[in-house]
Amino acid sequence: MKHCPNQDCENLVRHGSIAEFFDIVDVCTDCGTPLVPGEAPRPEPPTYRELETIYQAADGTQAHLIRAALEEEGIPVNISGEALMGAVGELPATMLQVEVQVPPEFAVRAREIALQCETGRPSKKTPD
Repeated sequence: MKHCPNQDCENLVRHGSIAEFFDIVDVCTDCGTPLVPGEAPRPEPPTYRELETIYQAADGTQAHLIRAALEEEGIPVNISGEALMGAVGELPATMLQVEVQVPPEFAVRAREIALQCETGRPSKKTPD
């Protein structure tokens, strides 16, 4: 058994797995990289990451406006609770909050951007 060692191989990018081949094949059919002997290393399973809620929106529209502003700055975003909005009147009001969540390392900047969206002030990009 052989596998492709190229971390940019189209197979890895497309399928999320390292391409493996029979011993008679010498180059990867996806990227042309020379193959190395042995089975492909198995990727580490993803680990759970706690997201930090940086904003509680009044509704899904407001949450998505903030999401768009955060993504424009390159900040990964998750919106939580949006699906529950269809249950208005059936669930307690405390359960109907739409939360904007980000990884902890982006929380400070994300809160600034969310506040700017809320107050209508234009976002000021900070120099990298």
